[in-house]
Amino acid sequence: MEPALPKSLRILRATQNPLTVKEIADQIQEDPPHVEKVLEELSSRNIVARSGKSYRYDKNDKNDEMADKVLAVYEKIAQRARREQLVVGILSAASDYNWSLRFGTLCKTLEYEGIESEGLDISLHEANEEGSIGWIRIACVSKEKITFPVPPFLPLSYVIYLRRLEPDVYETFREQWFASGLSIWEEDYLIGNYPPHQYHPAMQNIDKELKRMRARVEQEAHAFRQEALGFFHANRSSLLPSWPLANPDGPSLYAYMKNLPPSANFW
Repeated sequence: MEPALPKSLRILRATQNPLTVKEIADQIQEDPPHVEKVLEELSSRNIVARSGKSYRYDKNDKNDEMADKVLAVYEKIAQRARREQLVVGILSAASDYNWSLRFGTLCKTLEYEGIESEGLDISLHEANEEGSIGWIRIACVSKEKITFPVPPFLPLSYVIYLRRLEPDVYETFREQWFASGLSIWEEDYLIGNYPPHQYHPAMQNIDKELKRMRARVEQEAHAFRQEALGFFHANRSSLLPSWPLANPDGPSLYAYMKNLPPSANFW
């Protein structure tokens, strides 16, 4: 829900007439005492002027510039909160189906909803450290150039077929793969493991969006299945993990995993 301050400011900017606290409170459906506090704050910044029991917006270039900045800050805060709720809902819904969702697919889904994904990786790493999400990085390594199709989600039951490496070991071999000139395909997959106080509100509030977003992910999954069919038939015998790790003979799949929820930890 949008805070009372930006809503009050928009109401006053949209009219040339002074409005009382009650008139503004009725329009934005907020408690009058709370509205009065935010109006006093706007008045202290000289964005609105008080006249008796009424408030009005003083329209001039300076106030317009100040009002635009205030509204931009609140818009950014609202976008951040909206993104957090969408991320919780999307990853939780995927986990309910026993899927891990590709990071790139999550970013694309958010962008379809008009939400920027800039800085999302940082907040997700923080959530991973807190245990709210599990993180899987998958690498396909080969001597030949890899045209490995990218699945938008990975069934959790499939991770048992990946060669699991500890993060530090993975980084060591990753350096060796690059130094040896091998072709490497890497993707990150996420598993929601949010506590109930985050899970339930997010799932309730984005129910309609989830149906739309799930349809988009299913379209991406269909395109992946079409692309992957030929690849897996051609490379079926070589897609099992192979040794030595630093110089695989054919396309091989490896992964490191961090803070997986108990339901997804098969080791």
